[in-house]
Amino acid sequence: MANLPELLLQQYHHVALPRDVPGQEDHNLSAIDSVLLKRFIDAVKAITPFVPFEYQKSVDTVHLLLSTSRLLNVDGKVDKTLLVKELDGLNSNHALLLYVTEQNSALLVYR
Repeated sequence: MANLPELLLQQYHHVALPRDVPGQEDHNLSAIDSVLLKRFIDAVKAITPFVPFEYQKSVDTVHLLLSTSRLLNVDGKVDKTLLVKELDGLNSNHALLLYVTEQNSALLVYR
């Protein structure tokens, strides 16, 4: 894995798409994606105590979506066994976020 300053710079390039992006693809995209997803989860945890009660359910739903995404998307691949299990239990209060590495896109699945 890249050292910390290099990993932070790669995260910046991955999110901000600055003018002077590197001329090649990062070799550790799955690590960058994993770190960014953890940052999103940590951010949701940090704001949760400050969210008004009437919005708490929505914040909990976002937290569940991100946490489930972290379980499903491992090393740039979607875990098929977990996906089948999650799809089977999918209800109107839950969604799945599946990252498609080859297309650099995500798929939001919900009822």
